[in-house]
Amino acid sequence: MIGLLPPAGEPVCFSSSADIIAGVPGYEHRFYQSGTAALAAAMMIVRERRPDLAVPEVLVPAWGCPDLIAAALYAGLKPVLVDVHTYFHGFDEAALSAAVSDQCVAILLVNYLGIHERRQFWRAYRDQQRPDIALIEDNAQWWPEPVDGQSSLYGDLSICSFGRGKPVSLLGGGCLFKRSDWSQTFPSPRPAHASKSDALKMRLFNLLLHPYLYRVMDSMPGLHLGQTVYHALGALEDMDASNVRRHEQASRAREDWWRQALDDMPGLTQAVAVAPEGAGRLLRMPILLEQASLRDALIRALKRSGIGATAMYAKPLHKIQGVAEVMPVMGCHFPAAQHYAERMLTLPLLSGL
Repeated sequence: MIGLLPPAGEPVCFSSSADIIAGVPGYEHRFYQSGTAALAAAMMIVRERRPDLAVPEVLVPAWGCPDLIAAALYAGLKPVLVDVHTYFHGFDEAALSAAVSDQCVAILLVNYLGIHERRQFWRAYRDQQRPDIALIEDNAQWWPEPVDGQSSLYGDLSICSFGRGKPVSLLGGGCLFKRSDWSQTFPSPRPAHASKSDALKMRLFNLLLHPYLYRVMDSMPGLHLGQTVYHALGALEDMDASNVRRHEQASRAREDWWRQALDDMPGLTQAVAVAPEGAGRLLRMPILLEQASLRDALIRALKRSGIGATAMYAKPLHKIQGVAEVMPVMGCHFPAAQHYAERMLTLPLLSGL
């Protein structure tokens, strides 16, 4: 197989529309330069609500993206890692209850590839146990599509992202949604600096989505496409909306195609799709293997066949390059996060499939 289908990424649309979000009932919104910046702004709002705490804490899943840590540190919050369920990416109940302290100001609920956290469960937990804690919903891997004409946002604060490989692909940008009844104002970003080369970058990105060119990029040493590393957040900036387009709803037929294909694909008989019933539109098809030893071999085999499979987050969050240096976690072990890191792979659902 000469070509290689990328693991994610839709072509960038060149039609301009600054009105990507007309408005969500019950929420106000503000654009920032990235999903990480939007998340940091959400955490800054939460911190502002509790000025009495010297070191406010936010509970973060121990398996996920290091940008969660970067956002918390920029906002002045202490990220506290909490283990996840062995067969579901969401928080483990006992682990979260043990991690909640008097310093806790927020719980970060992460939508993984379109699979929501147990939002109603954690809303009830918060309301009954700690009504002073905010629920922040990270929808960086999912677009908040309306359900029966109603908003599908659930958190006190929610964010989405428009970066590379996201459901709405704009190569950058993020949005923060804040409950309208909260009096806190949005943190002010620096003005956006639009580059004359933006159109060239977008055309280049669209070109590199071609399987033949992506195969060349993937095989080049030193590029490490898709590698998960930690990057500190330097500042909040406005989002350049010169090339914003509305989300084009993708067909669920790709998800159904994979589910049918997995039933007959050699070597994947022990794979279990982790998406629960009622999951939103998936960004990638997640597969949780029963045997960790199968994962890397399957990714290599799938790539040889032209399918850009990935391990997603191949290490627990505290073991990802750069995270240990900014928030040492001495002697801690997160067995379920390790389980996910060793056994998860994802399959593409983009339009080139």
